[in-house]
Amino acid sequence: MNKIWDKVYSNDSSFFGDEPSKFALICYEDFVKHKVKKILELGCGQGRDSIFFASKGLEVYAIDSSKVAIENLSAKTKELSLKLYLKNINAVEGLPFHINHFDAIYSHMFYNMDFSDYELKFLFSETKRVLKNKGLLSFSVRSYKDIMYNKGTKIADNIYDIDGFHIRFFTEEDIKFLRDKEQNIIFTSGNTYTILQSYEEKIKKLLDHERKLSRENSTFEREIILLEKEILSLKQHEVKLNNDLMWLGYKELNEADYDVDDLVIHLTEEYELLKSRINLRANENYIQVVNGYRGMSDRKNDLEKERNSIVIFIEEIYKEKKNLFMDAFLKINKDINFIFSTIIGGNAWLEIENQEDIFSKGIRLIVQFSGKPRRDSTALSGGEKTMAATIFLLALQTIKPSPFYLMDEVDAHLDAQNTERLSKILFERSKNNQIIMVTLKDSTISKVDQIYGVYPREGVSHIVKYKYHKKELDEITFN
Repeated sequence: MNKIWDKVYSNDSSFFGDEPSKFALICYEDFVKHKVKKILELGCGQGRDSIFFASKGLEVYAIDSSKVAIENLSAKTKELSLKLYLKNINAVEGLPFHINHFDAIYSHMFYNMDFSDYELKFLFSETKRVLKNKGLLSFSVRSYKDIMYNKGTKIADNIYDIDGFHIRFFTEEDIKFLRDKEQNIIFTSGNTYTILQSYEEKIKKLLDHERKLSRENSTFEREIILLEKEILSLKQHEVKLNNDLMWLGYKELNEADYDVDDLVIHLTEEYELLKSRINLRANENYIQVVNGYRGMSDRKNDLEKERNSIVIFIEEIYKEKKNLFMDAFLKINKDINFIFSTIIGGNAWLEIENQEDIFSKGIRLIVQFSGKPRRDSTALSGGEKTMAATIFLLALQTIKPSPFYLMDEVDAHLDAQNTERLSKILFERSKNNQIIMVTLKDSTISKVDQIYGVYPREGVSHIVKYKYHKKELDEITFN
């Protein structure tokens, strides 16, 4: 039967219309009269009555065995911003609610489903269980006087298959039975509540008594544990005393031969004899030494922790410094080799003098001109040193560029070819920096953006300014 209703609601979510049933309107007046707040609808279907009750401010719980019906109703409540508590369950399997949970239970044509007599009795017993004291039970059914009675195919007494739906029609006896059940539920709900309160009171007393007994039992168990520990301690002490006596020469212990008075006198004399030979402050001195040792040990441990933390911090700083240095070293080394090979055509690179401890010594600049062996920068000629120093300066620019650079005749000792190469690389680097350079080389001057020339006239130095812009001569001024 659920499959049939799922199919119906899948094809039309408003199969019975969107307006509430006349029976719902009648029941709502009764609900208002009896101040009903929380209701349960059995077999809510498409939910038109549930939505009506919820729109009136009632707290509505609705159940139905059709999953599609519950899903459609959930979507409608979200569209209308209403709050309903929905469950997809079969009522004949039991109502998942506590006793005395609802002020009223409502159903419209729900009992016309093809329930057996046993299932009807079970439904009414569940209704009785979850309905509050003096709660309302409102339901409607089709009787044998309905126009659809005797229509379709008869499948059982007063149950007909009409267009695939199994509908039960109630006779006067059935209706009287339902009314008797309704009255019985209403009349007995108050008595049930009283009985329930009585049982709850008895359960409460039993629980209180159980907690009291549990506390007493816990107290006795703790006392037993303490007594067992005390007995064990006394036995251990007895064993120790026996061992001490045997160590003193009493190998066979016979309590019957003991003369306590003589033993006390003997032990007292022995104590007086030994008292003068014993340092009575030894225990105090021992405690002072032990406390001093512990204090010094704790201090030592603290110092070791501080030392270890400092060492770890130094190692982290050293590691970070080394990583930063090696990153800069590799970048500069790569740029030196690129610039040198571009200008001169040979190779140049940096070498760390001590690879094991990079900060213990310095760094060497190694240069290898084309067709010549590798040499340290200190072994180069004047022109070669100038070239190497200039290239090193340009390589440093990749790590920490300056806004401008001032160079004084760095190309003085270079031949025409190397001068041309140097001027090209300086011209490329001048795109991101300003370079001021004193030079006498024409190939260098030909690539600059602006030239200042100094010449003497009548014993006075004069300056000629030449500004080169977009390969055109914009202006030449003499001062």
